[in-house]
Amino acid sequence: MGAADPAGSPWTATSAHGARVADRVGGLIAAHLTELDGVDAVAEAVGYSPFHLMRLFERETGAGLGATITARRFELAKDLLLAGASVTEACHESGFSSLGTFSRRFRTEVGVSPSAFAGLRGPVEDWLAGPGAVTTPAPPPGPTVQVIVEVAEGLGDDLDVYVGFYPGGVASAAPVSGNRRRGAGPVLLGLPPDGTYRLLASAVPATDAAAMLAPPR
Repeated sequence: MGAADPAGSPWTATSAHGARVADRVGGLIAAHLTELDGVDAVAEAVGYSPFHLMRLFERETGAGLGATITARRFELAKDLLLAGASVTEACHESGFSSLGTFSRRFRTEVGVSPSAFAGLRGPVEDWLAGPGAVTTPAPPPGPTVQVIVEVAEGLGDDLDVYVGFYPGGVASAAPVSGNRRRGAGPVLLGLPPDGTYRLLASAVPATDAAAMLAPPR
């Protein structure tokens, strides 16, 4: 297996200037997510060519710019669906113009259709009330790698931490290999195939079904 972030890889941050530009882009996406028409609009807003901005952003953050914009839009769509918006409303209010494209890509990225996702809070709440919610799942058969989860001071241990290997810097679709645990400590993941991966993690309140479905940002 390749290293998660090898020296000299395109994911290695190289300059304070690049970090400032990436931060500016992140702020721009957050503030104008549904107004910006993709990478070209972001590049124009910060005065870079799309090609150079995409390279800089991925070098500094480990995530593709286009993938980041799309992921943020799906995060917004999930929030809207959980708040009671219709699929059509969630589509347009999160910046997508085609309902068919939105529904197809949502299923690919999230794993279920938008309408199915909107109905998941009840089943997740039922699962949280059962014994399985506090048990760390066993890794799949075969070689494993141990990851040590550390939780920032003050956050407490009442968190579910989801950890996974992804081929890029955005946690889209299912991880190549993943697991979860309650709070800090070791967790075993199945060893992924040879390649270069990003190890990503997300911690959410262990008793909050909505946060598990759409982690707060």
